[in-house]
Amino acid sequence: MKSLLKICLNMFLFFVFASPNLAQEWGERIFEDIPTRYEIYKKNFTYTDSSFLITDIRADTVYWDINSFNIQNLSVYRAKDANGFLGQQPVIFFVHGGGWTDGYASWYDFMSISLTGDIGWTVINVDYRLTSDSVFIADENCPNRDNCNENLRQKAAFYPDNINDVAAAFEWTVENIAQNGGDTSKIFIMGHSAGGHLISLLATDTTFMRFANKIKGAISLSGAYDIKNLNALLFEEVINLTFRGGFENNDEELDAASPLTYVGINDEIPPMFVVHCQLDIPSLPEQANDFYDALIQNGYNAQEDNLAGYTHKTEISAFSEPGSLPVTTVENYVNSILVDVEQQENQPYEFQLYQNYPNPFNPTTNITYVIPSVIASGAKQSVALSVQLKIYDALGREIATLVNQRQSPGNYSVQFDASKLSSGIYFYT
Repeated sequence: MKSLLKICLNMFLFFVFASPNLAQEWGERIFEDIPTRYEIYKKNFTYTDSSFLITDIRADTVYWDINSFNIQNLSVYRAKDANGFLGQQPVIFFVHGGGWTDGYASWYDFMSISLTGDIGWTVINVDYRLTSDSVFIADENCPNRDNCNENLRQKAAFYPDNINDVAAAFEWTVENIAQNGGDTSKIFIMGHSAGGHLISLLATDTTFMRFANKIKGAISLSGAYDIKNLNALLFEEVINLTFRGGFENNDEELDAASPLTYVGINDEIPPMFVVHCQLDIPSLPEQANDFYDALIQNGYNAQEDNLAGYTHKTEISAFSEPGSLPVTTVENYVNSILVDVEQQENQPYEFQLYQNYPNPFNPTTNITYVIPSVIASGAKQSVALSVQLKIYDALGREIATLVNQRQSPGNYSVQFDASKLSSGIYFYT
């Protein structure tokens, strides 16, 4: 005899249209001409007690403002709606790429279009010392591009100056982001290319174990994990600029700078999300696979993804496009981590339906839930279960079906768009 067990989990949510109020004083609005769900505001901070001024003598117009420029600064991006600035948001601590030698945080303002303007998260965008042979300390010998003494000027940085700057910026974030729209218990570090290497090193290097319980998850997009085994034809020049010992016969320094070195040594590595793209720079996909495999084999919490159809550059430029594959990949990962892991561990064989976030909302909100493993013959088994997620109004009328399919055990997140509905209270089951 077969029996049917129907499990209904119910939660309620509020959808409200809020009336505008007076603007709060914080930062400067950016991307006013781009339609986003939230207004985006930006504010700059210095993450060290004293300035470190640099001059970039490269002739391209993108470098013209880098004269006596304080490289040890960061930008914070916040979302604002009709009710004012969003507070206590998940935080994305972002470190840009550029082969350790190039790039400035202001070039990556576009990261906030999706992450802040569309999703509502608070974003940190970090400048750090670059190891280019065209970037010098802005002292009396090189105060600006037009007055930079070729014989007396001093190169601005070598490794580990870059990772030390990233660590200092992260420490500033932990201490200050709660006053600037972020939730200190929900800080994710994310980097692309050289930035992926630096955030992975921050997460793995035993030097920075003090930060382990502050990092909710680390998201590395096309990072480098084993420096001495990078493609020599492509990477030797930037490695020679970055490391004092260079690329050849320098295993000790390069190993110390490689996140892979610390897998199996550091027991405090936070959850890692290792991402690369289909058309990536040679050797980076192989390094991503090797790093991920090592994490899994040593029992760490790790996930991996490959962005089909993307190149090394379009993988990051896609963050200017809300809803693009790189954006949704990161968003889904963050939401899956934000599900209460401890509660899952205490009740590993039960369905979990969590309060939607944000709540109240206008016009979209995210609903997360857990599909459990089932017990059969005394053992935990991964069996796909039939799942429905439906929305009802206050009168019990069905409004929408968000999910209607078989799903394997795991964490899920789905977005509910109420833009065509009236304000009110709705229920999901």
